Amino acid sequence: MQFENLQEMVRDVLCPARFFVGDQCRLRVDHEPRKTVAWETYAGQLLPPTMTRRQATFCAWEVFVDDEQPAAGPTISILFEAAEEKLHVTRGYLVYGHEAYEEEPNVILTRETRLWCRELVSTIDLKRLDLKASRGTTLDDARVRWLLERSVWIAVIGSSRLAITSLESPLPDFSLGRLAYLPSTSKPTSDTPPRSPEDLCRRAVEDGGKLPVVAKTIEFALRAAATARLPRLAATLWNLWHAAGRTSDELPGIVRRIFNDAVLSPYTTFGDHLLLLVTAWGKRERLGREAEIDLIGYMLRQLGRHLTAFDLVSFHNLGANYPDALLLDRLLKVYLDRVERHPDRFLDAADPDLKRQHRRRRRALRQAWLLRKTYELHRVPDRPTSAGDSLRVLPAPLPRVPEEQLTTAAHRRRRLFEGDLLDIPPETHAGQVLAASMQDLNHQDELRELGTALFLDRPLGALKPAGRIDRTPLLSYEAVSPQIATRRLRDLKRFGWLDEAALERHAGRLGDLEVSGAAVTQFASRPREGVASLEDAARAACDFVFVRTTRQSLDRLLAGYDFAPLRRWAPRLANWLTSSRLLLIRDASLPTPNRLVLAAFDAQQRRRLELEPASGRDEAVRYLEVAGREFIAGGLRVRCLVDDDGRPLSTQEQEFLLPPRFF
Repeated sequence: MQFENLQEMVRDVLCPARFFVGDQCRLRVDHEPRKTVAWETYAGQLLPPTMTRRQATFCAWEVFVDDEQPAAGPTISILFEAAEEKLHVTRGYLVYGHEAYEEEPNVILTRETRLWCRELVSTIDLKRLDLKASRGTTLDDARVRWLLERSVWIAVIGSSRLAITSLESPLPDFSLGRLAYLPSTSKPTSDTPPRSPEDLCRRAVEDGGKLPVVAKTIEFALRAAATARLPRLAATLWNLWHAAGRTSDELPGIVRRIFNDAVLSPYTTFGDHLLLLVTAWGKRERLGREAEIDLIGYMLRQLGRHLTAFDLVSFHNLGANYPDALLLDRLLKVYLDRVERHPDRFLDAADPDLKRQHRRRRRALRQAWLLRKTYELHRVPDRPTSAGDSLRVLPAPLPRVPEEQLTTAAHRRRRLFEGDLLDIPPETHAGQVLAASMQDLNHQDELRELGTALFLDRPLGALKPAGRIDRTPLLSYEAVSPQIATRRLRDLKRFGWLDEAALERHAGRLGDLEVSGAAVTQFASRPREGVASLEDAARAACDFVFVRTTRQSLDRLLAGYDFAPLRRWAPRLANWLTSSRLLLIRDASLPTPNRLVLAAFDAQQRRRLELEPASGRDEAVRYLEVAGREFIAGGLRVRCLVDDDGRPLSTQEQEFLLPPRFF
């Protein structure tokens, strides 16, 4: 690629028209042909300047977000290393740190200060990547542009929907509705930045952007808009969606995507605004009340499963970070209002499909109310935070939480929901619906749901050394614990909704419950530090069994590899893998710890397919990072195939390699 083309490309990628900044902020883009900075990476991370003496010189393009004072450093940087033909994308923000000073001769002390932290988001190695089309047409410019745009986008929104590490978290300016970036398949039609959240959404929808981009753009609009403007924003989005030729049936999927991918910490008005969007779209002339109830019920069920997996006792910094509980409370109160207004939409109906739908709605009420009651008066810090969040410098009204509240529950002054204890009188419509949900426990699925949770794992990164950044795909797993289900039954009796006879009957049925899948006890290794893993489930309950991989997360992993060879040779098996309910999970029974195999099981727990990194037995697995995502460099190898009828399919005559698919 010619340097002149690269310069033009970077200027276009960082065009101000692709950014949105808050009213009190100003965006500026600086360019330095030669900029020397401290530069050294370790375990995939950029070391702070105080920890290295190494320097490198780049051609630099830097984005600054100024408010009353000039920014302390660039929020986004694109750095071109000409000798190595590499493009680096970094991001920066203020953190609390410590600096050394000499109070008197030979006496060195430290003091807290504010430091500019720079993180390496992505490296685009132009020599290593194959940027040629299969037919010989040069696509370097288009693909490098796409990689750059995605890298800048990831720098703003974070690299993962699970914000465990700093790099996975959004920039504080994104979370607070002050900065957004809009990747686009075409050059912006205007040179002026979007002036309002509505304007930003208009550009995203009219550009025909992909679902993840549109969903993130709407999420940011909800963060940036004032509460009083939410009805107007909801109406604008509704009109834009239909003006672009899209249907109302797609909008619930957009809401679910926003909800599942949003990072709730730091806790802001975002949850309230998402709920206001749902209720505004729930009007009769839009999605309607039925869709509104189902969307709120979906969010309550998901929060219930999440808090069953990652409770506020063992996880979330021992309960220091509790935004999920606050959002559950807000959703539940609106849900209870809908129960009181429309009880007929929750109680049994004659139609079998409606019966299942109403039972699912009652499940949302039962699970959410049970969790809400369980956490009443639980000790929490003054506001939700984590060890990582507390190191970031956040503007008012987000004061810093005292460190002792993070580590010691006795120092926490706030009690969750104090002064707002939630009781449901049996004579109300909500009481009748909750009582009906107790009768639902006669259904085996409802009994299982008491102990159903969602856990997370990055299976392809399982062989990474400890402490190394993991950008491999994140899978989510549905898991069941009879132990937790039994505990929940006791809670229902304690709260007065089950009698002793019902408790004994349901507990006996739980004792006979057969849960097929992979037991957490198979995964004997310690949880990976700083990475979500299946081993986390043992901290919640020792009897968890993983029963399936969620379809959406599985699709994201499969999209990173080319399954065309498998489709040609075993089309029925490929179709099963890409469309059926299944469990794709790490094989914990391997005799050697340095091997990684993913095994896929069907509903009958038959082992249908195995995948492993395509490397030699004694070779370390190599990873390739592309635009903030990591792939197995050599692709995946199919090791075992079993057809629909359970008959083994030989793979000895042909080796099935599934190469990575970056674009």
